[in-house]
Amino acid sequence: MSGTVRLPDVLPITSKNIDYLNKITVPDLSQEISNSKTSIQESTIALLSSTSTYPEEKVKQLEEMYKELLRLEEKQKFLSSKLIELKAEYKEQSADLPRLDLENWNHYLNNDYNLTNIRKKWIELQSEEVEINKKDQWLRVFYALPYIWSDPSRVIPYDPLENNNNTEEEEDIKVDGGVIDLNCPVSLKKFNLPMISLKCFHTFDDASLKELFRPSKTIECPTPGCGKVLTTKDFTEDKLMRIRVLISDLRKQ
Repeated sequence: MSGTVRLPDVLPITSKNIDYLNKITVPDLSQEISNSKTSIQESTIALLSSTSTYPEEKVKQLEEMYKELLRLEEKQKFLSSKLIELKAEYKEQSADLPRLDLENWNHYLNNDYNLTNIRKKWIELQSEEVEINKKDQWLRVFYALPYIWSDPSRVIPYDPLENNNNTEEEEDIKVDGGVIDLNCPVSLKKFNLPMISLKCFHTFDDASLKELFRPSKTIECPTPGCGKVLTTKDFTEDKLMRIRVLISDLRKQ
């Protein structure tokens, strides 16, 4: 008479299989995600350049596609980090456990050793929600577009790059109107390659910054009253200012 043998769900990793465990990784989609984000950015610029009326629905579609890529990007980082933790935990737990035999069969069957079930944990992690990077520069652009389309120099009511604690709704009632200068405050010329400081959020043209940094590796922010000490590493391209200038140029055509 034959019966069904129930196998343990989890067993300790052996030295022979440790290399196999180490080779298990999350597929790296970073390049594909980066290329897709660039494609959406270029499509948005082309769309804005091809119309005289604000293409609200199409911009919204591009924004949702972009947010989905940001979610995928964060999910990949999250899963990669968790997989490393799971493998380390599993190897540590396995180190002092006995090999499976008839004497400890039931212990493994009931998981009395509390071994991590990587497969079960991995399935659970797939459903975990992740927060997208709300300070992404193109999220900032998508948020601002409905405000700056008719007036590229308009102050937006909420800036996700600058605001850490206030919500979008709180900021909406604080700002009404205002003007953003589309000229570099140093050269007084229209921005060509705007660069924003992530320390103080003041924007200068790249050519002006090169001149300012020529004699020194650090500068004091040229904006009156700021005083922040800055290095070249504090700056990144100001995507929003770039779009402001683009819309301003389109208005003059």
